[in-house]
Amino acid sequence: MAITQSTKLYTKDSKKRLSVKELENKPNIIVYSKDHLSGNLIKKRVNEIKLSKRNDDVWKVILTSSSRNDKRYIVVSKDQKFILKNGEEKPLNKLLIGDHLLDPWLFDYKVEKIFYYGYEDTYSIKLDGSDNYFALLQKSLVICLSTK
Repeated sequence: MAITQSTKLYTKDSKKRLSVKELENKPNIIVYSKDHLSGNLIKKRVNEIKLSKRNDDVWKVILTSSSRNDKRYIVVSKDQKFILKNGEEKPLNKLLIGDHLLDPWLFDYKVEKIFYYGYEDTYSIKLDGSDNYFALLQKSLVICLSTK
């Protein structure tokens, strides 16, 4: 998993969004994850946030939600895997326009566009336990990404 340093996340205790870079050295961060058995959104402790690569090539993924009538985006490295609505994991290079992403709150985000965005430092996130899913809460965009 490699998300950009400027990606802003809500943590369990924050009332404001913090960038991945800001969270890098903070202990006991609690984020949301998807329980692999129940499928429910649960709170998980972050074991580690670390720099994956400096000046990594990154892509912007534009997502739309017909139920919310809006567009959101995420910027990720080429090795990021997305969790689809049907539970399948897909790396960025296999993601298709129209793919529906797993969204715990059922806003039904689908991929509208993917394009090269430039360079940015990217970070990996490791969670407690064996869960491989990380629920990205960014603004009101909530999708599940793989931490593998």
